[in-house]
Amino acid sequence: GAITLYCALGYRTQVVYMCNYWNGEKTREHEKLDGLWTMGVRNYPVNMEFDDHYAESLEYAKTIYNYEKLTAAVAENIRRFKPQVIVSHDINGEYGHGGHIILCAALREAVEKTADGSEEVKEVAKGFGDVRALALSSDGWRLYIADAKSRFAWVMSIMPDGSLAQRYKHAPLHLTWDCKTIGGTDLCVDVSDRLYVATELGIQCCRSMGVVDGIVPLPGDVPVEKIAFGGEDFSVMYATGGGKTFKRPWKVKGTTPGAAPVKPATWDYYR
Repeated sequence: GAITLYCALGYRTQVVYMCNYWNGEKTREHEKLDGLWTMGVRNYPVNMEFDDHYAESLEYAKTIYNYEKLTAAVAENIRRFKPQVIVSHDINGEYGHGGHIILCAALREAVEKTADGSEEVKEVAKGFGDVRALALSSDGWRLYIADAKSRFAWVMSIMPDGSLAQRYKHAPLHLTWDCKTIGGTDLCVDVSDRLYVATELGIQCCRSMGVVDGIVPLPGDVPVEKIAFGGEDFSVMYATGGGKTFKRPWKVKGTTPGAAPVKPATWDYYR
């Protein structure tokens, strides 16, 4: 298939799913990851916030899904990833599935909107060289930013209206003497608001006040490319580097998608 081919040719491949199954057959979420991994995809997929429902036609699908909201979500991901090639469902859907048809229709409209600039893209921050990752603080008040061309992890305050303000350096990152990338390439956060940064030196652990108090290297000292908390209770750290994926149980738990904000417990820093 197309995904396997593009991965084999070394092209960066990103999969975006319309539906998630967290409110239904949760095993389907694991099937997604297993299938993508088998095909060679190493970027974590994006799930749009739509539940899976069967529809026998486009008209019936439009009674289930908000077409304008779906089109906007597709356009948002096109602007985010800026793909050169997009592969989706057939115009008539596979086996006539209305869910497939409505997604294809939304995609075709979203491509036109993002191509002609009819939807304004608002710039929310300046001064970065190569932003690789964003992460929300555990309390939802701040946005952490990884800039591969800066030796600092950055942070900005999230204002009540959703805008960003008060850009400042959060933590100075440690460097290898012969580093090629001075900044971070990925981020994740735990429930005590510790920030973890993927760097060439390893996973750098930053307290919420901006102090790097630990560095966890990967086997063979290969540069860390991607990191994420996972496992049943999000207490396993996953990291990729050197074409391999590693995991290690941690004594802390990562923030979970969609969870309520958690006020950091500073006492945890000294246990």
